[in-house]
Formats: sequence, structure tokens, C-alpha cells
Amino acid sequence: MKEKLSVEFFRGLPILVMGDLMLDTFCVGKVNRQSPEFDIPVLDFDQQFYSLGGAANVSRNLKSLKGRPITLGFNGNDAANKRILEIFEDYGMERTYLKTSVDRITTEKIRFFNDKLPLLRMDKETNIPMGKDEIKKLERNLRLIFKREPISFAILQDYNKGFFTKESIDLITYFLRTHKIPFAVDPKKDNFWDWFNPTIFKPNLKEISEALGYNVLPNKRELDKSARIIFEKIYAENILITLGENGIYYNDRKKSGIIPANKFNIQDVSGAGDTVISTAAMAYCCNFNLEQIAYLSNLAAGLVCQLPYVQPLPLDELSNCLSNIRH
Repeated sequence: MKEKLSVEFFRGLPILVMGDLMLDTFCVGKVNRQSPEFDIPVLDFDQQFYSLGGAANVSRNLKSLKGRPITLGFNGNDAANKRILEIFEDYGMERTYLKTSVDRITTEKIRFFNDKLPLLRMDKETNIPMGKDEIKKLERNLRLIFKREPISFAILQDYNKGFFTKESIDLITYFLRTHKIPFAVDPKKDNFWDWFNPTIFKPNLKEISEALGYNVLPNKRELDKSARIIFEKIYAENILITLGENGIYYNDRKKSGIIPANKFNIQDVSGAGDTVISTAAMAYCCNFNLEQIAYLSNLAAGLVCQLPYVQPLPLDELSNCLSNIRH
């Protein structure tokens, strides 16, 4: 894009993040031989480290982009949740509204790598809808947040782990409408059509195809058709659809288009969607138009995919890349 875009205004933006929180655990080593018991590789362990996943990774991205995330979610009372709390504390992120529930375990994705090459992923999780006690706790915490915090925007990050149900969606969007807070939704299949009037609706191509019941091709004609259905059903104000290697589609009801993916050296696409919605939210708060929001989000996703494993994108890296593109 030819116009000058600055991301310096991202600094300090208070953004509410709600959704399914996760812990990403990485077990990295070297494969030098096959197992004598089974025809499988033996991973000689080298190191283990942890990262935030799901809605927690959205918060980490916001923090890395110099925003101020306020995160609300439920986890189990277990070691994985303790690790999440420690990471939040390490990065100076608000953790007051991270709550535990006796009915669930913390979602943990354990990834095994041969150096930087993925071998296997093992998931620990409890996929149960939010219960009555959790709904009551959710309402109490929403009241506290809107009493205490000057929220600029909200991100609702759904991974189909139980945080979002018809009841919790209705409660959350009631609070957002009451306080006139714009919000972005990253939907999943189970609750895809349960949202109403989101400021930004950000599915990916696979999720669009699942929701519509047919394979949507990544071209403007088909995406415009899909967007019209979304506008009609949930009254979204703006639509962003991530297209993987084909870039990102945007539609604000007046103008639509596809911004091609950047030609970066891709290392790992895990967490790229979290980077997109984090960048989009902050750009919206800075009054960028949707084409600019799509451009910045697409650029941020490409940059973060150059990093191995799940990592957030530093604001300085995004800012420097924009400066180099302009020159």
C-alpha cells in the first residue's frame, strides 16, 4: 500500500480478550534412529519450553505489539494452568480474570519436534460447554472489568473448547453492546452463526466452507458471495477471511478485495490467526480503514510465520518492516 501506515499508536491500547485459553508445550530433540520395538522414530530429548496458546496467545500478541490485554477465561486447577499464570506474570500481563473450574482441565497442546521439523502433537483437554456456575462467574467478572477497565475493543477467540455457548455469547455481547465496545470474533464451526453484529468477523477459509456446507474457493467472486451470506445472517460490520498461502480477503460492505500473502520464508504457521486478529483489533482502534487493517494483519501474519514454534510478533519488527516497504 502506498499510504504511510504507522503502528506507534498501538502502544497502551486496553483490549479485552475472552475465549479458550491454552498452553503450548514444545518438546524438541533430534531423531537419529528408529525404535527396535516399533517402526517409529526415537526422539533424543534436548529441551522443553512453553508458550501461550488460543486466546492466551492473542493476549501475548497484543502485549508484544505494546497493547494492554485484559484476559478473561477459565482453566482447570492444574499444573498447565499454573504454567499459564507464570507466563502471564513473566510478561507483565493482567491475570486477575483468569479463573479456574473444577469441571475442566486446562487445554494443553504438546508438540514434539525433530529440531524445527514437527513430528507429533498430543492434546490434553476437556471439551465441555460452560456450566451455570461458570456463567455466573463470567457475569461477575464482566461487571468487574467494565467497572475497572477503560476497554477500547474486545476480541472473542473461539476454539470450540467450551467457553463460548449460546448463553455465554448472548451474555458477553449484551455487555459489549451496553458499553458500546466494538468487538472482533474469530469463530469456529459449533458457534459460527450464533454471533450478532460483530465489528469484525474473522474466520478462515476452512471455517467458511464448513459453515456454508460447500468448498469455497479463494477467489474474489466466491468470497464476495460468502460474505453476502454472512452479512445477511449475522449482520457483521466488516469481514476478514484468512486464506493461508493466498493472503487475506476483506469486505466492509462497500469495498472488498484480496491482499496476496507476503513472500516470506515460512517456518511455522501455528498461531498466525491469533496474530491476525490481534493486529486487526489494534489497527481498528487507530481508525485504520478495513483495507489497511487487512494489509497490516496480513503482513504481521507473514512476519510471525517466519519464526519457529508459536511466538508473538514484536511491534518494532512490524514497524521496521513497514518502514522498509515504504522505502
